[in-house]
Amino acid sequence: MENRRSLLTRMKERLRYGLFRQEVLDRLARLGLIVYPYYLVREQAVEEPALDGDAGHVSFAKLGPEHAPLVAGMACRPQDLQRVQARMGRTTCYGVFCGDDLAAYNWAEFTSVSAPLTLRKLFPLGDHGAYLFDMYVARAHRGRRLAPWLRYMTYRQIMADGRDELYSATLAYNESSRRFKERLGAVEIEKRLIIGIRSVLVYDRRLKTLAPQPVPSPRVLRACGRLPRR
Repeated sequence: MENRRSLLTRMKERLRYGLFRQEVLDRLARLGLIVYPYYLVREQAVEEPALDGDAGHVSFAKLGPEHAPLVAGMACRPQDLQRVQARMGRTTCYGVFCGDDLAAYNWAEFTSVSAPLTLRKLFPLGDHGAYLFDMYVARAHRGRRLAPWLRYMTYRQIMADGRDELYSATLAYNESSRRFKERLGAVEIEKRLIIGIRSVLVYDRRLKTLAPQPVPSPRVLRACGRLPRR
């Protein structure tokens, strides 16, 4: 019964945010057929978004090891604590608090840009680069415009550290994420396709360059082995 309620909740969310086609691709991947078109995105800070008036006392913070239990223990997205702690050792996490409650978070890496799902390295980042990934807003705090505010504050923090080349990746059929980034001033610079069978042999291939300047990613990236757990 609990699994059925979780599935119904997931399907309602996917339909609400226009992710029906993405759900189809996810289910095909579970059957062994992997087809994931995605965009490589260049992000930028335009202007600070306004928070919803009902958001209450909101604060932004760079999260440390002491916050790992809060990230792992988010009721609507529980994660293994050791995996979160290990990720914090490799990358940086930024969060939004509503009072004492962790309401949202996103991650940043400063060494390389990774392909979604396979996590294979597309290209290394220099001293001015950052790769943003895995943003999540707790269900209880959605609808308060916390996501754009968190993204903007993350931009500011990273750029204050001297990094002004901000990248991310967006699955092509995640229309809500694409619109979200576009409203913040992001530009899609490359379209790519991850394709494979049974996660044994996976190719990540460039379909189209959308930027006037060449992107330092390979035309084809071959990734052998199973996809990591999502």
